[in-house]
Amino acid sequence: MKTDAGYTFIMSKKQKPKPKSQQINIAKEPTVENLTTIAEKRTGGAVNIAGITYQTLYATHILLSEYADKLNVATIQMEGLEDIDLDKGKLTVGNKELIQLKTSINSLDAAGFWEMGVLKNFLEIYNQDKNLTYRFVYNMPIAAGHLQKLSEQKLNDASKTYWHDKIKSLTLYSKDLDIDDFLKKITFEKTTAETLYKRSTDLLLAKHNVNPGTQLQYLKSIFFHALEWSKERTTIDQSLFNQTLQQITDAFYKGPVNAAVVNGWITPELFQDSQNPLSEDYFEGKAARPEHIWQQLPARRLTWEKNIKEQLEKSDVVVIKSSSGQGKSTLAWQTAYNLLATHKVYQLNHAQLAEYTEPIIDFIKSRVEIGESPLILIDGLDQQLKYWSLIASHLAAFPVKFIVTTREEDWYTFGNDASRLSLQVVTISLTEDEAKNIYQQLKTKNKIHADSRNWQTPWEKVKERGLLIEYAYLLTKGEMISERLSHQIKKLNAGERNSGAKIEILRMISVADVLGLKLQSKNLIAHVQKVAGITGDRGELLKELELEYFVRLEEQYVEGLHPVRSSHLVTLLHVYVAIQDTLTGMLGLLEPEYYTQFANGAPDLVGEKDRDDFIKKLAAWAAEKDISNMVALIDGLMRREPQRYWEANRAIFEDAYQNGGIELFIYDTLPFTCIIRRS
Repeated sequence: MKTDAGYTFIMSKKQKPKPKSQQINIAKEPTVENLTTIAEKRTGGAVNIAGITYQTLYATHILLSEYADKLNVATIQMEGLEDIDLDKGKLTVGNKELIQLKTSINSLDAAGFWEMGVLKNFLEIYNQDKNLTYRFVYNMPIAAGHLQKLSEQKLNDASKTYWHDKIKSLTLYSKDLDIDDFLKKITFEKTTAETLYKRSTDLLLAKHNVNPGTQLQYLKSIFFHALEWSKERTTIDQSLFNQTLQQITDAFYKGPVNAAVVNGWITPELFQDSQNPLSEDYFEGKAARPEHIWQQLPARRLTWEKNIKEQLEKSDVVVIKSSSGQGKSTLAWQTAYNLLATHKVYQLNHAQLAEYTEPIIDFIKSRVEIGESPLILIDGLDQQLKYWSLIASHLAAFPVKFIVTTREEDWYTFGNDASRLSLQVVTISLTEDEAKNIYQQLKTKNKIHADSRNWQTPWEKVKERGLLIEYAYLLTKGEMISERLSHQIKKLNAGERNSGAKIEILRMISVADVLGLKLQSKNLIAHVQKVAGITGDRGELLKELELEYFVRLEEQYVEGLHPVRSSHLVTLLHVYVAIQDTLTGMLGLLEPEYYTQFANGAPDLVGEKDRDDFIKKLAAWAAEKDISNMVALIDGLMRREPQRYWEANRAIFEDAYQNGGIELFIYDTLPFTCIIRRS
């Protein structure tokens, strides 16, 4: 190809649709499917996405082909994709050739080709510049007849007359027009999205020297840039293209030095767990983790999985909401695992400070730049993820999806800034039919306990609350979680070494877990040493508890396994010890960012008759702190009051919402609202 070669590339409207024939089938290759997702995100769904994917993929191939020659001085101006009327869109490479693309699964005949206006578009340019040539790129079969003769440049007398008559009917026609010369300048090229995809990846490897294994990321990234250049009508030259390739390469190395990666605020999830290949602790009532999904331990809930996937296709964020124990985490991780073919899964671990958001956003954008389609999973909203919605809103224009799990009360606290997001809420529950299905699946895996001879008896024990974790535990262990924990506590109380220290640790961890808090290991150990004493190695003490499946150890924090387990422990461990004493002692262990969440939930754990006394103690403790800590505690208390009111009147609120009049109901019932009359 000559260095001064050029093209004008018209990305025009797709052929007028016939019933059920509008989509081009390009989903055989997961990467092409990803390109479609990127195109949909960048065009807002206002155009036919399959056609835009095909057109942009062709433009990507032209860029890779043109600039395979490092000395090419041609410039490319890409236009289009800014609205539905794509007939005005062009991609210009110098002044040599004008290309127009069409996609359809219908056979194309001469009449349909004429209705497209392709020849009219070409003729308009031909009247201005006789030196250009023209190319029609398509993916549909061409019917035998006049169009086939034109595409093969084998016009017989009948076909020649047909096309001459058509052109003469145009207002652009003039008597001095050389129709034969015009028609000879038109060539036809049939190619599919899959073919373009393969040619482009081959060019990346052979001509652009990308490392094998990265060509898919490069392709998706250049595709993304091609969409952006089309939107902005950017003029591209060899320098800009080379710069873009370098930016993609740089993005591969950006992650390891990004603060969000260095500090573990966001981490990639590979699902495999080589260190613990048999994570049977899932059946001990542990919160679901990716390794459990990889090992296919949880029973599948296909209806909910399908629901979540469909909602994710419609929106940027899907929130899985329910009380603890309903299987939110399992469904979230299972759905993410199901989407590994088209998405790269990351877990957002920390976003408790506003300054954390910028490096997190930068990192996710860098993943888009190298061609990934990130799926960000947030497993359990809490204080440490306070600014999650800010991150999601800043990524709204990018092909990034979010799955969020949350308890009802945590959504009330941490979901109030999500109104700006494209968001769907899925509220899950365990039904009787699901319970039966789960029993059958676990029975097939030989996980059913000998005492569980049918699914109905265990279901009857748990159906009032419908908790999946309780039901699964009963099926696999033959007893309720509360029964198992009661046996374990009795064993600890039987005089085991460090039993007092272990019980105090469990008491603190279980209360913290119910409140959605994390305790720093060093603070907890110091507290336990003070109130109960520890003999021997402190690390060994914690390991013993972990081996009994009570706690989860991290380098910095100690956590409970699951709020449902922890709620049982809270009850068992506060028969003779007042829970307000545990809560008061916990205040000294908490980091300041948890004060709001603590104050929001702690009063509910205290009995009605002791609540006022506990809040007075909380106020006395806060009085010795600085103003910011006081405000955090007061904020938690004030948030809880309207939440408590809503929970107490939830059925009435929902009835009013379903039947209308919700605003009048609020004005009439809430003690701190009034109607402002306007004249």
